[in-house]
Amino acid sequence: MSKLGIIFAVIFWILEIDDRKKERDNLQKQSIYRAWEVITISELMPSSQARKYALEDLVNSEQLLDGIDLRVANLEGAKLANASFKGSILSFISFSGADLQCANFNFCFLDEVDFGDAKLENATFKGAVIKGSNFSSVQNRNTLDFSGAILFNNTGLKVNNKLVHGPILSQIQNLWEKPSDYLNDEELKEIIAELKSTLH
Repeated sequence: MSKLGIIFAVIFWILEIDDRKKERDNLQKQSIYRAWEVITISELMPSSQARKYALEDLVNSEQLLDGIDLRVANLEGAKLANASFKGSILSFISFSGADLQCANFNFCFLDEVDFGDAKLENATFKGAVIKGSNFSSVQNRNTLDFSGAILFNNTGLKVNNKLVHGPILSQIQNLWEKPSDYLNDEELKEIIAELKSTLH
């Protein structure tokens, strides 16, 4: 190729930078939309690994999973380090052997969640309501933050049942009373009612 041809090739390459960036951004957006679609559709197939891979894709794309309603899912061995599940409902989930280091479970409702053998270093559960969940064989449990969490009948934790004071209960109540499909969950309605009675 002549010197003139090389110069034109460089110029065209520079001019097309924005187009290539837009194309990459569009492909990433499409991938994120597909991942959310998979999570929704796969609710009817609890044993499917599709939700696991979709969640991993979202976390790798630095997408927040805050407020997700996830029930009856096998997420064993999932790579979800630094994931944010803040304010989510996680019910009958297996995180056994999963990588959840530095994950955010603050103000979550965790019901029958299996964290057995999971990597949970520096994960936070501030203001979460956790019941019937398994933390057995979790290493470095002393790095977990349960500040203001409400704990009921869990295994693998030194503190099995714990209630908290009014301000934390108010935060939990306010978060869960935001308009969402969660209010159709009878169990959550009962828990909110219990929180209200505790506050008054």
